[in-house]
Amino acid sequence: MAGSFLKGIGLIRRATSMMDLCIAGGSLGILLFFMLFATQEGANRVEVHQNNQLVQTLALDKETQLELQGLLGRVIIEVKPGAARLREYDSPRMIGVRTGWISGGGRMAICVPCGIFIRIPPAQAQDNTYDAVAR
Repeated sequence: MAGSFLKGIGLIRRATSMMDLCIAGGSLGILLFFMLFATQEGANRVEVHQNNQLVQTLALDKETQLELQGLLGRVIIEVKPGAARLREYDSPRMIGVRTGWISGGGRMAICVPCGIFIRIPPAQAQDNTYDAVAR
């Protein structure tokens, strides 16, 4: 995220007109907004979804390991106090693994080829129904 922040500052320096400056400033504001909300303290659980279905909820206050059979093979989910991560072995690009440990409300780690994602729900209940869901 720090890299995105620095890129945002670089955009402001290269702005040549007032419109460019407004666009770069607005983009930077939106980025900061999401950074602040994404780092809020999350709930004390992590939700494990497989094929868009909630399959299990794990407590975030103790170390746990869960193994699921994804679409491409075995997927291991690790939980340590306050954080969780996907540790998968059979995905070709390992994008879910590269996400690393997630902590704080609203964070997700996703392995699309395996059809599995984990999510730490926000601490506060939000009344944000989805506009649409794509499959």
